Amino acid sequence: MAGQTYSAQATSMVSGFNFKMLGQSLADVLDFSTMTLNASAININGHLALNGNTAIENVNVLGHALINSMAPIAPNTIIDLSTFGITNASLILNEQFQTADSITVNALDLKLNGSSIMGLPTLISGDLILGHSMAQLVNSLASTTIDNPSVLLLFSTGLIILGIVTNSNRRNQK
Repeated sequence: MAGQTYSAQATSMVSGFNFKMLGQSLADVLDFSTMTLNASAININGHLALNGNTAIENVNVLGHALINSMAPIAPNTIIDLSTFGITNASLILNEQFQTADSITVNALDLKLNGSSIMGLPTLISGDLILGHSMAQLVNSLASTTIDNPSVLLLFSTGLIILGIVTNSNRRNQK
């Protein structure tokens, strides 16, 4: 019996992002030049593989370079923004969530909770997600094998009886 393969894949790309707070008086809080991400779910003969990846080029926080070249980023990489003078905020790169049959990938998740930047209160709260991909396989995990031997025996017996009856009818017609 030939194997069955099911797959789902989603790819996203974002180019040229620049996030500013407090207008022009403050340096760019977050910017990057290119971001690509991918989420895939593949089921081969009942074995499910969920994969996600993100690559971001030229990531800067307040003018400080975090990433210069387009390189894969480890899942759920947390950047400590307090080292850049940003409090009550978190930055997660290649954020990934998995369920039994799906994967969600957010390339960048910036969470602000009344954050202050370099001692200046911003009074901004929110969750900024950039680059979102999700892949899910629905009903592909259903087993195609017969798990109960008695069902297989009953099915086989039915086929044998059907074959005997068909053969018997052919002989009687001659």
